[in-house]
Amino acid sequence: MPLYKLWLRSAVKPYDWEDRTTCTGGDDLPTKVGEQAAVLTFSKGEALSNSTYRITNNGGSKVFGLYSCVTGAQGTGSFNYVGPSDTAEVAEASTAATLVTNTSYFIDLQNSTPDTWTMSVYQTLPSSPGLKSLSWKQTTVPKNGESGVQWNINYLVGVANYKQSGGKGVYKASQKLGTSLGQKWACRFEDGAQQLFEDGGTSAGQVLIQNQSGDFANLGIGMDGDLALVQSDVYSGNNAQFEVTPTYWVALYKDVVQGEVISGNQVHGPIKVVFPSGVTQLTFEAYIDGKQFVFKEQGGTALVAPVEQVERRLRMLSAA
Repeated sequence: MPLYKLWLRSAVKPYDWEDRTTCTGGDDLPTKVGEQAAVLTFSKGEALSNSTYRITNNGGSKVFGLYSCVTGAQGTGSFNYVGPSDTAEVAEASTAATLVTNTSYFIDLQNSTPDTWTMSVYQTLPSSPGLKSLSWKQTTVPKNGESGVQWNINYLVGVANYKQSGGKGVYKASQKLGTSLGQKWACRFEDGAQQLFEDGGTSAGQVLIQNQSGDFANLGIGMDGDLALVQSDVYSGNNAQFEVTPTYWVALYKDVVQGEVISGNQVHGPIKVVFPSGVTQLTFEAYIDGKQFVFKEQGGTALVAPVEQVERRLRMLSAA
């Protein structure tokens, strides 16, 4: 029987994988979510916790994937496949925590470059295609300065107006109302304006807005007082449906305004934001290292670009 190695992610930075134990099992580990679980026997005969483990061959050179231990029985365990086999993706998936409602989260930028930058945090909803991500939280950081953004996990729905100005597409909410997940809304035309009204419930983890206004509507969802994503030009009689499992990203810009559509005009980034379990504050750095512009999370992901190319990109963006 093949010999496997189980790795557990450290709970403290730099969140390295730690060798937990070796085990034996069948030749075929599950490689898709929903496939029959693998039963593995631990060579050390110890009980593992109900945690998520990375499984490799005994030498550690081949990564099979991310697996959840669902039994933790003495000497054996049943493991379900829950993540990809790519090492970087597995590491990222294992440290990500579900952000907690009514908890404050912070992202800071230490800017050690000779230029002023705007750091933007934006969201995507991977299970809801066709949405436009907006610059949601942002702060401008002067050279050799530091600033940050913060937010709470409190959701809102909104009706937005779209404005094109100076080559920028910007959505500004004409109405914002707090919402819970699993809530349904209706957009109607009353008192001379498109407005939102509570309209029952929908599936858990979703927010649904039905356009009953008789015209196109820009319908959005946001958090902590600001719109984050918009489904534009929804036909009357159609729905804007949001599967609310946000992924957060951070990027550097020279000229971005809140509510602006994220359209690839960043100067550096984006970097996926992952809050490990129990962590509520992350710090990112921007600095010049020789001829390289480095944008990175402290103790985490680093993006490196030649300074000459960054300067050329700035000229291209300015001329657009």
